[in-house]
Amino acid sequence: MVCNNAGMSTLGYLWETPLEDWRRLVDVNLFGVVHGLRSFVPLLLEADEAHVVNTASLAGLLTSPGSAPYSASKHAVIGLTRALRAELGLRWPHVGVSVLCPGEVATNLADEVATRGSARDLARVEALRARLATALDPSAVADAVLDAIRTRRFWILPNGAEHLDGVRAELDELLDDR
Repeated sequence: MVCNNAGMSTLGYLWETPLEDWRRLVDVNLFGVVHGLRSFVPLLLEADEAHVVNTASLAGLLTSPGSAPYSASKHAVIGLTRALRAELGLRWPHVGVSVLCPGEVATNLADEVATRGSARDLARVEALRARLATALDPSAVADAVLDAIRTRRFWILPNGAEHLDGVRAELDELLDDR
Protein backbone atom coordinates (compact mmCIF):
# COMPACT_ATOMS: atom_id res chain seq x y z
CA MET A 1 0.00 0.00 0.00
CA VAL A 2 1.18 3.47 -0.83
CA CYS A 3 -0.41 6.61 0.62
CA ASN A 4 0.64 9.81 -1.10
CA ASN A 5 -0.25 12.47 1.43
CA ALA A 6 1.25 15.91 1.01
CA GLY A 7 -0.31 19.28 1.39
CA MET A 8 0.29 22.93 1.90
CA SER A 9 -1.85 25.92 1.16
CA THR A 10 -1.86 29.64 0.54
CA LEU A 11 -4.51 32.22 1.25
CA GLY A 12 -5.30 35.18 -0.94
CA TYR A 13 -6.55 36.15 -4.34
CA LEU A 14 -5.07 34.06 -7.14
CA TRP A 15 -3.77 37.08 -9.05
CA GLU A 16 -2.03 38.38 -5.92
CA THR A 17 -0.41 35.06 -4.99
CA PRO A 18 3.28 35.26 -5.91
CA LEU A 19 4.42 32.80 -8.58
CA GLU A 20 6.99 31.32 -6.19
CA ASP A 21 4.11 30.40 -3.83
CA TRP A 22 2.21 28.82 -6.73
CA ARG A 23 5.30 26.82 -7.73
CA ARG A 24 6.05 25.63 -4.20
CA LEU A 25 2.44 24.61 -3.63
CA VAL A 26 2.20 22.71 -6.93
CA ASP A 27 5.58 21.08 -6.23
CA VAL A 28 4.33 19.80 -2.87
CA ASN A 29 0.65 19.07 -3.55
CA LEU A 30 0.87 17.69 -7.09
CA PHE A 31 4.46 16.73 -7.80
CA GLY A 32 4.76 15.10 -4.37
CA VAL A 33 2.08 12.67 -5.56
CA VAL A 34 3.71 12.31 -8.99
CA HIS A 35 7.07 11.44 -7.40
CA GLY A 36 5.41 8.92 -5.08
CA LEU A 37 3.63 7.24 -7.98
CA ARG A 38 6.75 7.13 -10.14
CA SER A 39 8.71 5.61 -7.25
CA PHE A 40 6.25 3.03 -5.98
CA VAL A 41 3.80 1.99 -8.71
CA PRO A 42 6.45 -0.12 -10.49
CA LEU A 43 6.90 -2.06 -7.24
CA LEU A 44 3.15 -2.44 -6.75
CA LEU A 45 2.75 -3.90 -10.22
CA GLU A 46 4.89 -6.85 -9.11
CA ALA A 47 2.88 -7.49 -5.92
CA ASP A 48 0.02 -10.00 -5.67
CA GLU A 49 -2.25 -7.35 -4.20
CA ALA A 50 -1.66 -3.62 -3.80
CA HIS A 51 -3.40 -0.30 -3.32
CA VAL A 52 -2.61 3.39 -3.91
CA VAL A 53 -4.30 6.17 -1.94
CA ASN A 54 -3.70 9.72 -3.14
CA THR A 55 -4.77 12.52 -0.83
CA ALA A 56 -6.58 15.36 -2.55
CA SER A 57 -9.15 17.40 -0.64
CA LEU A 58 -12.78 18.38 -0.66
CA ALA A 59 -11.27 21.55 -2.20
CA GLY A 60 -10.43 19.37 -5.20
CA LEU A 61 -14.15 18.88 -5.79
CA LEU A 62 -15.39 22.32 -4.75
CA THR A 63 -13.79 25.74 -4.69
CA SER A 64 -13.86 28.66 -2.34
CA PRO A 65 -12.56 32.22 -2.65
CA GLY A 66 -9.01 32.77 -1.50
CA SER A 67 -7.75 29.24 -2.11
CA ALA A 68 -7.23 29.01 -5.88
CA PRO A 69 -3.70 27.54 -5.85
CA TYR A 70 -4.65 24.90 -3.27
CA SER A 71 -7.91 24.03 -4.99
CA ALA A 72 -6.29 23.84 -8.43
CA SER A 73 -3.55 21.53 -7.16
CA LYS A 74 -6.06 19.24 -5.46
CA HIS A 75 -8.26 19.17 -8.60
CA ALA A 76 -5.11 18.03 -10.40
CA VAL A 77 -4.52 15.24 -7.86
CA ILE A 78 -8.06 13.98 -8.46
CA GLY A 79 -7.53 14.01 -12.24
CA LEU A 80 -4.19 12.27 -11.87
CA THR A 81 -5.73 9.61 -9.64
CA ARG A 82 -8.61 8.99 -12.05
CA ALA A 83 -6.06 8.56 -14.85
CA LEU A 84 -4.01 6.18 -12.70
CA ARG A 85 -7.08 4.05 -12.00
CA ALA A 86 -7.89 3.87 -15.72
CA GLU A 87 -4.32 3.00 -16.68
CA LEU A 88 -3.92 0.32 -14.01
CA GLY A 89 -7.30 -1.14 -14.92
CA LEU A 90 -6.01 -1.96 -18.39
CA ARG A 91 -3.47 -4.57 -17.27
CA TRP A 92 -3.03 -4.47 -13.49
CA PRO A 93 -6.47 -4.79 -11.87
CA HIS A 94 -4.86 -6.20 -8.71
CA VAL A 95 -3.70 -2.66 -7.85
CA GLY A 96 -6.56 -0.75 -6.25
CA VAL A 97 -6.71 3.04 -6.42
CA SER A 98 -8.47 5.50 -4.14
CA VAL A 99 -8.55 9.26 -3.80
CA LEU A 100 -9.03 10.78 -0.36
CA CYS A 101 -11.04 14.02 -0.33
CA PRO A 102 -11.40 15.13 3.27
CA GLY A 103 -12.86 18.41 4.33
CA GLU A 104 -11.27 20.08 7.29
CA VAL A 105 -9.21 17.72 9.46
CA ALA A 106 -7.64 18.66 12.80
CA THR A 107 -4.06 19.19 11.59
CA ASN A 108 -1.45 21.92 11.77
CA LEU A 109 -2.19 23.12 8.22
CA ALA A 110 -2.86 26.67 9.47
CA ASP A 111 0.72 26.82 10.72
CA GLU A 112 1.94 25.98 7.22
CA VAL A 113 -0.24 28.41 5.24
CA ALA A 114 1.84 30.82 3.19
CA THR A 115 0.75 34.45 3.35
CA ARG A 116 2.41 37.74 2.64
CA GLY A 117 1.46 39.07 6.07
CA SER A 118 -1.40 41.43 5.32
CA ALA A 119 -3.90 41.89 8.12
CA ARG A 120 -6.57 40.29 5.92
CA ASP A 121 -4.42 37.21 5.35
CA LEU A 122 -3.48 36.91 9.02
CA ALA A 123 -7.16 37.08 9.97
CA ARG A 124 -7.89 34.26 7.49
CA VAL A 125 -5.12 32.13 9.01
CA GLU A 126 -6.55 32.65 12.50
CA ALA A 127 -10.05 31.74 11.26
CA LEU A 128 -8.63 28.58 9.66
CA ARG A 129 -6.78 27.71 12.87
CA ALA A 130 -10.02 28.04 14.86
CA ARG A 131 -11.95 25.80 12.41
CA LEU A 132 -9.24 23.15 12.39
CA ALA A 133 -9.27 22.96 16.18
CA THR A 134 -12.75 21.41 16.01
CA ALA A 135 -12.43 19.63 12.66
CA LEU A 136 -12.59 15.90 11.93
CA ASP A 137 -10.22 13.77 13.99
CA PRO A 138 -7.38 12.25 11.93
CA SER A 139 -8.24 8.78 13.26
CA ALA A 140 -11.67 9.01 11.58
CA VAL A 141 -9.90 9.75 8.31
CA ALA A 142 -7.62 6.74 8.83
CA ASP A 143 -10.65 4.51 9.44
CA ALA A 144 -12.29 5.75 6.23
CA VAL A 145 -9.09 5.08 4.26
CA LEU A 146 -8.79 1.53 5.62
CA ASP A 147 -12.43 0.82 4.79
CA ALA A 148 -11.96 2.10 1.22
CA ILE A 149 -8.88 -0.08 0.75
CA ARG A 150 -10.71 -3.15 2.05
CA THR A 151 -13.71 -2.52 -0.21
CA ARG A 152 -11.63 -1.21 -3.13
CA ARG A 153 -13.68 1.99 -3.26
CA PHE A 154 -12.29 4.84 -5.36
CA TRP A 155 -13.79 7.89 -3.59
CA ILE A 156 -13.01 8.44 0.11
CA LEU A 157 -15.11 11.24 1.59
CA PRO A 158 -14.67 10.94 5.38
CA ASN A 159 -16.55 14.11 6.24
CA GLY A 160 -19.74 12.82 4.61
CA ALA A 161 -19.14 15.39 1.87
CA GLU A 162 -21.58 13.66 -0.46
CA HIS A 163 -24.41 14.98 1.74
CA LEU A 164 -23.46 18.66 1.84
CA ASP A 165 -26.36 20.95 0.98
CA GLY A 166 -26.00 22.81 -2.28
CA VAL A 167 -23.34 20.56 -3.80
CA ARG A 168 -25.17 17.24 -4.14
CA ALA A 169 -25.65 17.43 -7.93
CA GLU A 170 -22.03 18.41 -8.57
CA LEU A 171 -20.74 15.60 -6.35
CA ASP A 172 -23.17 13.08 -7.86
CA GLU A 173 -21.79 13.86 -11.31
CA LEU A 174 -18.20 13.48 -10.12
CA LEU A 175 -18.90 10.35 -8.09
CA ASP A 176 -20.86 8.71 -10.88
CA ASP A 177 -17.70 7.17 -12.34
CA ARG A 178 -17.17 4.80 -9.39
